[in-house]
Amino acid sequence: MAVSLRTKIFLPLLSLMALLIGYIYGYWMPQSLAGMDRQYQEATKRHLESVVEGMIPLLLGRELDTIYENFDALLNNNSDWISILLTDAPGRSLYPLGNVPGPRSTAQVQNLRTLTMQIAYLDMKLGTLTVTVDLSMHLAEWKREFHRAVLVMLVVLVGIVLSIGIVLERTVVRPVKALGTAAQSMGQARFDALHLKAGDDEVGHLVDSFNAMRENLAASYNLISQSRDKYSALYNETPVLLHSEDATGVIVEVNDFWLKTLGFERDEVLGKKATDFYAEASRQYAAEVVRPAFLLDGFCKDIPYRFVKKNGELVDVLLSATAERDENGNIARCLAVIVDVTDRRKIENRLLLSEQKNRAITTTANDAIIMMDENGYISFWNPAAESIFGYAAEEAFGSYLHAVIVPDRYIRDYEKGFQHFRETGKGSAVGKTVEMTAKRKDGTEFPVELSLSALRMEGRWHAVGFVRDITQRKQAESKILASLEEKEVLLQEVHHRVKNNMQVIASLLDLQLDFVQGRRPQEFFSDIKNRIRAMALVHERLYRSKDLSNVDFHDYISVLVQNLYRFYSVNPEKIRLQLDAEGITFGIDTAIPLGLIVNELVTNSLKYAFPANRAGEVSVMLREVGEESDGRRLYGLTVRDNGIGVPEALELKDITTMGLYLVTTLVEHQLQGSINLKRGEGTEFIIRFKEVKAQKRV
Repeated sequence: MAVSLRTKIFLPLLSLMALLIGYIYGYWMPQSLAGMDRQYQEATKRHLESVVEGMIPLLLGRELDTIYENFDALLNNNSDWISILLTDAPGRSLYPLGNVPGPRSTAQVQNLRTLTMQIAYLDMKLGTLTVTVDLSMHLAEWKREFHRAVLVMLVVLVGIVLSIGIVLERTVVRPVKALGTAAQSMGQARFDALHLKAGDDEVGHLVDSFNAMRENLAASYNLISQSRDKYSALYNETPVLLHSEDATGVIVEVNDFWLKTLGFERDEVLGKKATDFYAEASRQYAAEVVRPAFLLDGFCKDIPYRFVKKNGELVDVLLSATAERDENGNIARCLAVIVDVTDRRKIENRLLLSEQKNRAITTTANDAIIMMDENGYISFWNPAAESIFGYAAEEAFGSYLHAVIVPDRYIRDYEKGFQHFRETGKGSAVGKTVEMTAKRKDGTEFPVELSLSALRMEGRWHAVGFVRDITQRKQAESKILASLEEKEVLLQEVHHRVKNNMQVIASLLDLQLDFVQGRRPQEFFSDIKNRIRAMALVHERLYRSKDLSNVDFHDYISVLVQNLYRFYSVNPEKIRLQLDAEGITFGIDTAIPLGLIVNELVTNSLKYAFPANRAGEVSVMLREVGEESDGRRLYGLTVRDNGIGVPEALELKDITTMGLYLVTTLVEHQLQGSINLKRGEGTEFIIRFKEVKAQKRV
């Protein structure tokens, strides 16, 4: 219950008065009466002492009549003396006598005191004097005087309290009440109330301060109103989606741009949960991931959501939010800032697709693609460049290009041309395809074909070069020029081999037709293409070999497997190749079937041994293991992978696939060998075969 200011002022004063009266009546007056009682008894005692001194000669002289007269006079002269008792030393009563009037009636006596004094002379006890006195008259008179004094004091106190009350009413209560009324008006944003009049006292200073505060508040309120109007305009006109949610996720405020973007009216949005406007996947993501974290952290940033427009279209957005907490630390409200990134997302997707295409082109390209900045340092280095020059991308980035790939004897000439290129973007090789000499990491020099283009970026000239290793081409050209005569001699042999290969291809097609049921045409023709490519690679190796009658099988298998890796888009760092066939060469009659066998077994490993992007290793090992009595050498071929392995139920004699059937046929019939399947940690094919002797043809 509220207590008024008057009560707060007068209640302490009245309480003080009550405490003062209680003190006077409860403590001070009893203490004063007790003091008066002691003083009166002491005065009576002194009086008795003088009486005793006068009694000593009378008692010694046994002048009892004189004693009686004196005691009667004392009783008559002292109205408060009630009785006198005089006894001799043995205790016999000497006064009063039996025929003398006794003590006064004590019917009206209220406060009696008895005083006793011994009468002695020179250590001789003469008797005892006992007097009974009544203090009631004295005390009653003193009480009357006390009550009159208290009454006067109370009148004075009441006057003082009333005076103080009137003064406080006029100087404190009324101004404070006026201040309260004015404060209520200010609380209702009404600052035009009557200006309060101030005095020269403390309350007046308070009123002055209040008037100044009201003027300042009025000015601040006007500024806040203007700022609120500006904020409201900014809130509604800012080109991002803004909304506020309460603790339960219900939208309590939303800006105009939000409504315009999503096509809703304000009354269709307020009072609904923000997640009602999310796509289903975004709603689930918000409930399971974002909101639990938001309740803990109180903020989130750039959360990718999809909103659903009124017409059903989807809008890609990034949502950031911050929370406002109450005094208990619980989230009471949050503000969400939402950016429409639909168009940006489309552009990003197109850029990403373009980047993926460019990355795929540069990653899978057989030619080295190198980019040089305006200072001649390498800024791009693709995998083919790693393979051709021997430098990893980490080694090449930031290195001076000419020092990396140009032989030392040509560096000065290249730098002269580079200075001209930096200034003009032109050069003798820019826009052309030229042949030049380059060097690898190990210092070996080799011929390359360079296609150079100039790019202008941020006001500076950069260069992009496509470098092709033409070592083999140069070697082939040299060999072609050197072996024209030999090729003419072998032309018949070539025609015969072509005819045989065509027959092999026809046989492969016949075999493949038996296994074509249920397979896709693309897979069907891809397998045939790889087999034909394996056969063609034998001839390619022959043409590039110094010895046209034998194929370096290590080089042949290396190129064959690399082609398979590229064909099936296998990352060589994910599925590593271990190749061991150094120093072994075969004639064409052995190389072609053996190449087809390796092609089929490695193809099986790459296609089936490593599902779900699994990492692993493929190993191809070829060793000479002995020699037959007819002089033909014996070889062992092992093709192994550490993939998922083949089913236990698979037996080579029950093969139903074209690839393994072809392998078994080639091993057993053409190479006159044997094949075994070993299961364990992956799959291992162990093949033993004899070298096929070439037959002379006319």
